[in-house]
Amino acid sequence: MGNIRIIYALIFCVAGNISAVYAAKSVVQGYIEGKFVRMAPAVSGQIETFLVTEGDKVITGQSLLTLESKRETALRDEAQAQLEQAQEVLENLQKSRRPEEIAASEAALEQAKSALDRAKTFLEREEKLAPAKYISKQQLDDARTAYNEAKARVDELTANLAITHLPARVDEIHAAESAVKAAKANLLSYQWPVDQKNIKAPVDGVIFEKVYQLGEWVNSGSPVLTLLPTNDTKVRFFVSQTDLARLSLKTQVSVKIDGRKNPVDARVTFISPKAQYTSPFIYSNQERAKFVYLIEAEPDQKDKAGLHPGQPVDVEFQ
Repeated sequence: MGNIRIIYALIFCVAGNISAVYAAKSVVQGYIEGKFVRMAPAVSGQIETFLVTEGDKVITGQSLLTLESKRETALRDEAQAQLEQAQEVLENLQKSRRPEEIAASEAALEQAKSALDRAKTFLEREEKLAPAKYISKQQLDDARTAYNEAKARVDELTANLAITHLPARVDEIHAAESAVKAAKANLLSYQWPVDQKNIKAPVDGVIFEKVYQLGEWVNSGSPVLTLLPTNDTKVRFFVSQTDLARLSLKTQVSVKIDGRKNPVDARVTFISPKAQYTSPFIYSNQERAKFVYLIEAEPDQKDKAGLHPGQPVDVEFQ
């Protein structure tokens, strides 16, 4: 008889412990929340093309829609042409003369040297004849003048030929370089509005909503598309003051989702410091139990892909 009492006592203890374990668990209702990104153009314009539709998966940098940009594109192309022209001027100044110009200068120098040789020969002959009075002093002076002029011409063409192998003056090159920099800045200023009229995805995600339709006018800063980033969902639920004491940041919770065989693990990332209530201005012991606190928990990255905003869930925690 005594043994039977001991066995019953043990059974009651085990049952009590099991009940305590189950009683220690809390299950509350919650839902999936998504952090949406609202895509808005930085400039105004008319929607020209939609490249995606609601439900499409997109990747970072993918074009989503374009605004009409004929005027901006024309101004950009004009700035591009001005830059190319400024670069050609700079390159031309940094190089020596063309081969044809150098060849012409060399030919002119050879002719001048030939003329100098003839003038030298004539002067030497005149200088031999002058002592014997076969020529006048004026003829000798004329021969010397012709020689000096021929020599000066050779010196001039020699200097010009050397210049043809040199680039332009330093100040001219600096001015051309400044013109290129100004043209590049001008091109960037016209390229920016063109780029802004091609709306691209900032992150991977799913197109959640199209706010505007094809052909409509959009003001700058007005959201056109709503994007739900991939793996950027969280669980939101509310707990009473009693259960609030059981939770802290990084507390592990179990999220049960309809249609999933196994629950999803999540960690508490936010606990509201302010209570929500259903009966304002009533703070009796009975009404105080109606106060609840918002809790947010983040699932593991591997489990976020199958979660959808607004989806109801059950959250269980110790």
